[in-house]
Amino acid sequence: VLAKVKGFDVFLSDMSPIKDKYKAILEQYQRDGLLSWYSGENKGWADSFLDLLSKAPDADYYAFCDQDDIWIEDKLLRAVECLDRIAGGMKMYCSNLTFFDGVSTAGPIRKSRPSYDKYTCLFSNIALGNTIVFDGELRNLVTSHLPKGVPAHDLWVYQCAMYFGTVFYDDESRILYRQHQNNQVGIKRSTWERLEVRISRFFSKSENHSLERSAQLLLNCFGDELSEHDYRIIRNFAYYRTDFKCKCRVLFNGKYGMGRGLFSDMILRLKLALNKK
Repeated sequence: VLAKVKGFDVFLSDMSPIKDKYKAILEQYQRDGLLSWYSGENKGWADSFLDLLSKAPDADYYAFCDQDDIWIEDKLLRAVECLDRIAGGMKMYCSNLTFFDGVSTAGPIRKSRPSYDKYTCLFSNIALGNTIVFDGELRNLVTSHLPKGVPAHDLWVYQCAMYFGTVFYDDESRILYRQHQNNQVGIKRSTWERLEVRISRFFSKSENHSLERSAQLLLNCFGDELSEHDYRIIRNFAYYRTDFKCKCRVLFNGKYGMGRGLFSDMILRLKLALNKK
């Protein structure tokens, strides 16, 4: 849906087939000149977001909007003001989030500022989709190469921004992030829940190697545009399971890590050694 909301153009699309009653509402709004809307093929959640981005009209800034999270009123304004202070193009904003159970808030998700750079972005995504705002230059770069099967649209935009532009992380939250007991994705609140997830993943026999695949897609799409140094950073991880030299470079270079402390990096290296990342 393309609409004007407090001075911002908003372009949204439902990945699932639009029900007739909602379609009728959209068509009426379109006849009234309030918006235009687009419904594309369901390509899976990540590829559908990128398809939507490629169909969106030209704009200064873009933002992903997840349906059941709550934006604080100045969420977009805050992001744009932060980005406007950064000189040059290809820039992306992301931020902390506030836990929300539908009734009350429970404080910020991140208690301390995360570490992020060209190494850690291969293993850890600090830019959850509902916090991201990015400029038109970055959007044009992302949509100039639309590979199939990206693990996550927010990770993909974040990695593109990290290697070709500037990433701004805001410690302040402008998002009430809904968490339910049956959430399939998201951030667990308790330490025990997070530990359970890590243990389960570590001993799982099925590995989709999604982060490795994302690194390979970066090389396939942007290999000719990356600097030689950045190309090597990505390639070492992209082929760590098939190239012993690449594995050694990742295992013994302290810059490769999660950016979440010594324990997380130790677990990461163990998983890499066992080809489980």
